[in-house]
Amino acid sequence: MKTTKVTQRITLVWITGVTVISLCCGNAWGRNVLALDGSSDRAVASDTVHPAGSSLQTFTAEAWFYAQDNLTFILTDDAYDIILLYQSGASNNGVGISFRLWSSSSSVSINEFRDVTMNAWNHVAVMFDATTKDMTLAINGNIGSAGTYSRSDFYTDGDQDFAVGGVSMSSSSTFNGYIDEVRVSNVVRYTVDFTPALTLSSDAQTMCLYHFDEPVGSTSFSDSSSNGYTLTGVANAQIVSFGVTPPEILALNLSTGETMQISWSSVEDQVYNVYYSTNLSDGFSILQSGITATPPMNTLPDTVQGTSMKFWKVSVEE
Repeated sequence: MKTTKVTQRITLVWITGVTVISLCCGNAWGRNVLALDGSSDRAVASDTVHPAGSSLQTFTAEAWFYAQDNLTFILTDDAYDIILLYQSGASNNGVGISFRLWSSSSSVSINEFRDVTMNAWNHVAVMFDATTKDMTLAINGNIGSAGTYSRSDFYTDGDQDFAVGGVSMSSSSTFNGYIDEVRVSNVVRYTVDFTPALTLSSDAQTMCLYHFDEPVGSTSFSDSSSNGYTLTGVANAQIVSFGVTPPEILALNLSTGETMQISWSSVEDQVYNVYYSTNLSDGFSILQSGITATPPMNTLPDTVQGTSMKFWKVSVEE
């Protein structure tokens, strides 16, 4: 599952007598993502990306996804599909991933019912090694057993293009939820279990890369590789902001010689944790957790007696 759960602001404070100097810095998490409503939505390139052509070619295709329904496409191209599965009675409450490779005459699939959580962020990567013909599937960094692609070619279709959340020329089984950080590479990226990067990077092996960080409402999605495979939204596919509203520490008031009143911006229905530190090299400790929002501002007291320096941060429970 995607681990970007903490949205926070950190305020640094130097206390000398009653003089308080605060410097606010933030690493507030909040990112734009591709939203698809399951009703014909998808994002489509104007061509096949990779593999391209009928010869066997090594590749990795990966994405972060937040699914609100199953039996839908995550990524597709001429030669492969990544599908969110549901099968009654299967492991993991019936939810899994299918990695399907197509030849000119038939297909070969790996279906794994594990590790995927609905209504949460998950990472999927599928890999094919053209030398060994091994096809592998990684879900949230856990690589399953390799399967063998027993065909000698890849399917190719001049009418089909790379697509996110569906098949380029079909409105059936389109994805319902959110997709972020899509990358296709011409190498096998992962051979052992790994921690998926929250933001994927481009290198010489990157065939396409989409961060979906365009402004909210955008329906054209740029390729951050050097190859220019721009995606176009179909139906209602568009950029939305996904995440929580980051709290901002608004005031630090030394109400007495021993008590600091910490005030931060708050939003209805959010729950906050406040942390403190007297030495950043030692990290933060919890001051109070599970604080219910009292919009537009929350305030919490903390003792500063005998302290020459103290740091606070506020995070949102998501």
